[in-house]
Amino acid sequence: MHSQEFFAFFLLAIVVVVMTAIRAAQRTRLAKLRHDLYVRMLESGKVTKEEMAEMLHGIGGDSRGRRTGEERERVGGFFGFLVGVGWIGVMVGIGLGIAGAVTGGTDQTGFFIAAAIVGTASLGLVGLPIGLRELAGRGTRPQKTPG
Repeated sequence: MHSQEFFAFFLLAIVVVVMTAIRAAQRTRLAKLRHDLYVRMLESGKVTKEEMAEMLHGIGGDSRGRRTGEERERVGGFFGFLVGVGWIGVMVGIGLGIAGAVTGGTDQTGFFIAAAIVGTASLGLVGLPIGLRELAGRGTRPQKTPG
């Protein structure tokens, strides 16, 4: 892998991070608008019991089924460790790639191969807990085949 290819992958990673940040900003803006609407409804005093229950449901969580503090605490330690190791590995992979770009010559290929292996394995560690949590939240379990 040449330095141009590494920088293309690096640029792709930056684009993904920026897109994630934009989406998070949109969700935050939507939550603020919803909060302001609830405040105006409560200040008007014309809120029925059903509307109040709906507002409290909207404030307390969303349709994605967020976990309670106890559930998050129970699985958070091990998953937090996996994510931490994964992010350290991602940073090491980026460092190896940069070292390969700076080194040049015959050593350059070895750095890029190491960066690809470490980066791929680390991204798997970062994504594993997220995927497992998502499957658990949906109630999806691996299905057994008859036989």
